[in-house]
Amino acid sequence: MLVHTYCVEHDLGFAPNPFHGVCSLGCCAPQLRKHASVGDLVVGRGSARVGRRDHLVYWMLIEEIVSFEEYDSDPRFAAKVPDMGASTMLRYGDNMYFRDPITNKFVQRDSFHSNENGVQSPTDIKTDTGTTTNVLLGRQYSYYGGVGPEIPEEFRCMFPKRNRACHHPSNLKNGLVRWLKIDDPKGIVGLPTDWTDIPH
Repeated sequence: MLVHTYCVEHDLGFAPNPFHGVCSLGCCAPQLRKHASVGDLVVGRGSARVGRRDHLVYWMLIEEIVSFEEYDSDPRFAAKVPDMGASTMLRYGDNMYFRDPITNKFVQRDSFHSNENGVQSPTDIKTDTGTTTNVLLGRQYSYYGGVGPEIPEEFRCMFPKRNRACHHPSNLKNGLVRWLKIDDPKGIVGLPTDWTDIPH
């Protein structure tokens, strides 16, 4: 098992999306999504931007990896299709890509990554789909959002300022796993950090 550690720069319930009984990482973090495998652990810390750099946002065990096409067509994940006219939780749905049957290119649903009035965002489409089409899924997870505990000092070196890290010394990896208590997943514990000023 690899432990993938990284910074959740914008914690909006979008990437990761912890709702509807499954934690999903289907947008952003392209290198993490490309290289992670079933059975790996993903751990995200907070951002210095909101004063949460040393705090845990979430962890999840990857139990399934699907493509954007599979994510789009599987009824299990229909609730994660964004609805920009609904609640905050539904607006930040991450099931937002499907193939155009004529061009075979990815089309972006009206979503958090779209431009104003639902106009496609080529930059975000390239970021989300250009490197990988993987969506990481886990039902064993703890999502703390803006109320995550402070990460013990000895494990903070495992979290890079940018991108991700996954090759950690065994003693640190094992210690972090024990601290997270991955055999006791909590599901959703708190609301996303960046929902503070958003009506929901």
